[in-house]
Amino acid sequence: MASGIYFSGLASGLDTESIITQLMDLERIPLTRLQQRKNQYNVEKNAWHDIYTRLSSLQSKLGDLKLASTFTGMKATSSNTLALTATAASNAPAGSYQVSIIQLAQAHKVASQNLVYGTEAQLLTDTFTDATYTSSVATLNNLTQDTANGLLKLASGATGSITSNAINVNAANGGRLALTVNQQERLNANYVYQYRTFDGTTWSEWQTLGNLTGDGSGIFKSHTLTADISGNVQQVEIKATLNGDFGASVIPMLADWTATFQPAEPVTSDTVALGLSGSFTITVGSETRNITINENDSLQSIASLINAVPSEGETGPGAGDIVTASVIDHRLVITSKTTGSNGAISFSDPDGVLNKLGLVDASGVILPRAVIQDAKDAVFTVDGLTITRSTNTITDVIQGVTLNLLAVTDTNGNGTIEPAETLNLEISHDTQKAVDAIQAMVDQYNSVMEFISTKAGDKGDLQGDPTLARFKNDLWQLMTDRVAGLTGTYQTPWSIGISTGAVVGSGSLTFDRNGKITLDTTKLTSALETDPTAVMAIFTNSSETGLVDKLDSYLTSLVRSGDGIIPSREQSLQNIMDDIDDQIARMEDRLTMREEQLRRQFTAMEQALAALQSQGNWLAGQIAGLGAYQQK
Repeated sequence: MASGIYFSGLASGLDTESIITQLMDLERIPLTRLQQRKNQYNVEKNAWHDIYTRLSSLQSKLGDLKLASTFTGMKATSSNTLALTATAASNAPAGSYQVSIIQLAQAHKVASQNLVYGTEAQLLTDTFTDATYTSSVATLNNLTQDTANGLLKLASGATGSITSNAINVNAANGGRLALTVNQQERLNANYVYQYRTFDGTTWSEWQTLGNLTGDGSGIFKSHTLTADISGNVQQVEIKATLNGDFGASVIPMLADWTATFQPAEPVTSDTVALGLSGSFTITVGSETRNITINENDSLQSIASLINAVPSEGETGPGAGDIVTASVIDHRLVITSKTTGSNGAISFSDPDGVLNKLGLVDASGVILPRAVIQDAKDAVFTVDGLTITRSTNTITDVIQGVTLNLLAVTDTNGNGTIEPAETLNLEISHDTQKAVDAIQAMVDQYNSVMEFISTKAGDKGDLQGDPTLARFKNDLWQLMTDRVAGLTGTYQTPWSIGISTGAVVGSGSLTFDRNGKITLDTTKLTSALETDPTAVMAIFTNSSETGLVDKLDSYLTSLVRSGDGIIPSREQSLQNIMDDIDDQIARMEDRLTMREEQLRRQFTAMEQALAALQSQGNWLAGQIAGLGAYQQK
């Protein structure tokens, strides 16, 4: 409609707006027909695209049917999938195996305490060379002191002890007590080391630091014993007791003892600076990594420093390629990335960082209480043979079979496998994989055929289209034809259970009007169990005469981007619609000009009528004036 202000029928009294609208509706009839044609072409294009989508989906179902593993694959079945699962490659021999699991492989895992230990304070330094000093710090019971050699010996009988006086430590949050002793390893000699603490009100019971028996070598050996003590510790006492049944010439001796105490402060936040600084190393197997921290680092930032992965060929900073670090309940947890005994973690701690976190002792050895999980190899049996591996995923024991060990079956833990603790692992042909793949193809083929029948039917968007009819016939032929070049029992699709209908009482086949087919999975499974290679040849073979070989090639010609029949048809229809759009645009321009022309013509008519009306009114006035003059 033309723009601007327009007043209808001011002079003529006609509804010129309505007249123009009706005239333009007549003028727009060709335009309406063009739009209807475009809509029909668009419906056809959408229908072809739907067919393209379904044919592409059908082609995608053919991929698995080109793989030998689909037809000749093997499967592994465990009698207890909570303890053992397995997968089998196509080269795995069929058979049955008896499997038991004695021990699972696990990664070494250690954790710090949720405390930070301070600087060591010396509690005892006695080497037993000074009787006066010894008596000032401890009490001897049935022991004599050899000051010349710096030794304590049993005075008589079989038992003697030395007990320190109460030593002030004033550690409100507890701490770590370390006792180092140098004892003679006499045969049958027993050394018991104990401590007790005073919290300002009450002395605790004696607690054992260590109970050591001489190895019979007779030499002096040093031992360091530690204990983490919690709670308020104001004072501590230490006792060493010598026990045994000895002759007069064989008397066990204690050369010296020293003790230290590290007061502890609780860690209450993972992100607060710990005030620790220095370097330490982490070693797994032959790989060693360096970590350096400063006094501003917290548990979280230390974990991040450990998790950093060093550049290739470098030993730091970071150890994220050999361990993982996390923080749990204000404790630094370090886990080896390698399972099995070869994945054991060790540390060097020259600056005492890990020692103050409660991970290692003063010499860098992991403290027993810091071990959450030992490094262990998997131990299992297959048909009675005991096997050890560093991982729970085993690929080199049974040809083509991967074992996944999930739980121990040695339920009583005695290392001896009883029949009830043995699992059965069955390796057999995996016919279901092929059945599922063929069923998926048949289902999608039937979906395509039914959709084509609907679109080409009496009420379909592509009714009577000869190209679509040819597609339908070609697909049916490809799915039901005999495969060239095959011999033996299985040469055709119907010989393995693919048919165009079900057998009725008369022995004839029923046919689906849409060209759909059926799959007898029982017959197919039987064929796969009998000769999977022959079944595969029906679908794909070296001569490329198989059902899938030919169907895939045909579908490619239909759906290939660019020059495929259906994309070309869609593009042709789009070109037609684009041309119609151009025609519509030009016609819209012409109609706009036509409407403007009509408005100009009707405006001119109204103006002419208005002028005539004005002249008529003037003449009528003149005539009336003359009549009045004559009457006078």
